Amino acid sequence: MVTEALALVGVGVVQALHTPAITAGMPWQCLCGCGHAGILDDPAASVVALTAAVSTGQVSYGSREALAAELGSRIDSVTAQRRAQLIDALDGEGVEAGVAILKLRERVLSGRCDQLDEDVLVGIGAALVTAVRRDALVEWTAENTEPGLMRSVWLQMVQQLPGQARAYAATLCGLAALLEGDGATANLALDLAEQVHPGLTLTELAARIAACGIDPITLREMLRDTAR
Repeated sequence: MVTEALALVGVGVVQALHTPAITAGMPWQCLCGCGHAGILDDPAASVVALTAAVSTGQVSYGSREALAAELGSRIDSVTAQRRAQLIDALDGEGVEAGVAILKLRERVLSGRCDQLDEDVLVGIGAALVTAVRRDALVEWTAENTEPGLMRSVWLQMVQQLPGQARAYAATLCGLAALLEGDGATANLALDLAEQVHPGLTLTELAARIAACGIDPITLREMLRDTAR
């Protein structure tokens, strides 16, 4: 009955499983009548947990430390200094930053977000520290509803950008996580943003949103309305 009801609203069910909880040692069984069943082993690697990860876009981390490490910088001090200088020299409202945003959108849509050249990274960095461009990026984050996508985009920017641009990227990563109900990632990302560049208004606003527990649907509407 549930499968048929979901089909009526355009949601296809590939496989339906049941378990009382996604915890090691709990029983699971397939609901299609095939008789398949078993005991959950490592929740992070179980069939049920992996199915949940695919459907929500959320990645399971073994600990807070593992999640924090994922938010760590992937560039050395020389690269960070060079990119910071290039970002400072670039007009965030100029053509180069606009082209960088278009290229990032194209890479995201084509599934090639891991193939970003220096010009795109620097251009996005300049856009993030420029209010009008940053507002557009917040709106883009709210408009995109594909599970895990925007969080992944901003996570990559957190890893690749320096200074204030990195703090804004972490803030957008936090907002993207909140839009998916992922409070753990959101809180760590927002903590990082505050550490990297304290006192950013957007970071403080996002932290208040996280503390209030606003549901993802309402938050998405708020961000869309604010950006407009």
